[in-house]
Amino acid sequence: MFNIVKSNIDLVNGKSLLVESCYLARQAKGSVLATYGKTTILTTVCFTDEDSVDVDFFPMSVNYIEKHYAVGKIPGGFLKKETKPSDREILISRLIDRSLRPMFKDNFFRTVSIVCNLLSYDSQHEPEIPAIISAAIAVKISGLPIKSIIAATKVGIVDDKIVINPTKEELSNSSADIIVSGTMDSVVMVESNANIVDEAKMLDAIWEGQKKC
Repeated sequence: MFNIVKSNIDLVNGKSLLVESCYLARQAKGSVLATYGKTTILTTVCFTDEDSVDVDFFPMSVNYIEKHYAVGKIPGGFLKKETKPSDREILISRLIDRSLRPMFKDNFFRTVSIVCNLLSYDSQHEPEIPAIISAAIAVKISGLPIKSIIAATKVGIVDDKIVINPTKEELSNSSADIIVSGTMDSVVMVESNANIVDEAKMLDAIWEGQKKC
């Protein structure tokens, strides 16, 4: 019997993230459906039962995938089919990879595949944070040996004030757009786009993000 577990994670600004495990893609070692507003992501984890032969690195692949159907469109015009991954897809895949890779032991050489499919996008709730969180949960429930589970959050600096989980309107007036992933007591990954931000303020924003994680 599949153990379907639902959990509603309260975020600031009156928002919440609903995660459901083992609801879809039950043949995967771990699967999580994350819903943020009307943005929905299905994350699956599969891996081999034994270490890869003659490999001295961790062969983990992470693929975040966006298709036109997520916004209710069909490709038209000159291009009739979906093309190669966009820069946005590649960058979000790297965010997930850089957040999770340090959580594995150095001598772990199993082939691991993490796939995050954007099922729907409402244009208001960005998919980066639910993608990272759902990937972390899927890895954990899959049984893979990780040092610690991680979480992620977005941080902005509006009118010199630190804002956790800023809205799109707040981000348009923010001097920094920061994504922080971390464990209970440490920062694991930081990705930032900033416009002349004081170093001390940037560090404060990163640690505030870690506290939210």
